[in-house]
Amino acid sequence: MKTILGLCVCGVLAFTVCPARASSDFLNLEVEIKTENHDAPPNEDRSKWLIVRVTNESAAALEGATLRWKLFRETLEAGPNRIALEKSGEERLSVQGGGQFVDITTAKVEFKWTLPHSIRTGRRYFRRIPESGSRYYGYLVEVVKDGKVIAEAMSNGSLRAWEKSGGSSTSSTTRP
Repeated sequence: MKTILGLCVCGVLAFTVCPARASSDFLNLEVEIKTENHDAPPNEDRSKWLIVRVTNESAAALEGATLRWKLFRETLEAGPNRIALEKSGEERLSVQGGGQFVDITTAKVEFKWTLPHSIRTGRRYFRRIPESGSRYYGYLVEVVKDGKVIAEAMSNGSLRAWEKSGGSSTSSTTRP
């Protein structure tokens, strides 16, 4: 009997000790990646940009927030620091409450690379050309208010680790 009573008391304590989320900002981020091709093999030239929809599900309006976005590239030459920041930007943000949304379009970013291929150097000889350049790797989008991140979306979880390490990741990570 004492053990059952003890378990019940512990269960109530565990329930009351856990803090409830008391955030007044309840945001949903939807990120759509748009692509424009300008290429002819073996060259790949693409423009990428994001369309970010910020939906405010709370009753109160969101004022004084900033949307930060970053697009990352993967350098195709062998070596350390293959992932790098290609372009970033910020937009001031205000969204009315009650399910209202705002769409923000980022700037276009160019990614250019060459696929591995061979070229003829003689009648029976070919020279192998390795891949080179930089291609799109992923995105990171954050909504910041009063210096605190209140919502974020990313294409690849390794980008958060890359940011925390100060952008000095030396390993090649998995493609998104």
